[in-house]
Amino acid sequence: MQSLVFVATVIRHTPTWVWAVLMLLLVMGIAQSRPRHVGLARAGLLPLVMLAWSLSGVLSAFAGGTALPAWAVGAMLAALAVRQSGYGRRAIWLAAEQRFRVPGSWWPLALMLAIFLTKFVVAVALIEQPQLHAAPVFELAVSLLYGAFSGVFAGRAWALLDLRPRPSVMALR
Repeated sequence: MQSLVFVATVIRHTPTWVWAVLMLLLVMGIAQSRPRHVGLARAGLLPLVMLAWSLSGVLSAFAGGTALPAWAVGAMLAALAVRQSGYGRRAIWLAAEQRFRVPGSWWPLALMLAIFLTKFVVAVALIEQPQLHAAPVFELAVSLLYGAFSGVFAGRAWALLDLRPRPSVMALR
């Protein structure tokens, strides 16, 4: 019963803008569940937003020296893993239209909700236990996780960009 009271208190004290962000993420994630055409700029927009969002979470929560490097390591490893996973093989580069045809996927929604939930839980944990701001293991774990989430989005964009043909050396002359 005490935990239900705690959850109700947390929800009641959560600012309205947080729920608006959740709604926006739901709309964006559901849109990504359907096949669509994506231009170059749009292919990079969501990864940039997710990178900025998770990085802001790290910078606002931790002042320690391991937060930023841990975030970067998590982002790089996840981006490399997604790029190598073959994600982009289901997408098609439409050269005449200068855009990609991307199949729908529920993964972006799952990732956006995971980032949201992680940021929410971390914020509550830091409010309830302020000493976590200076806890190296907590800082490292959360920073790696934020970085990994961002890296997945970056890796997806990287895999799409790999579909574009590279100009040949002869064409550059």
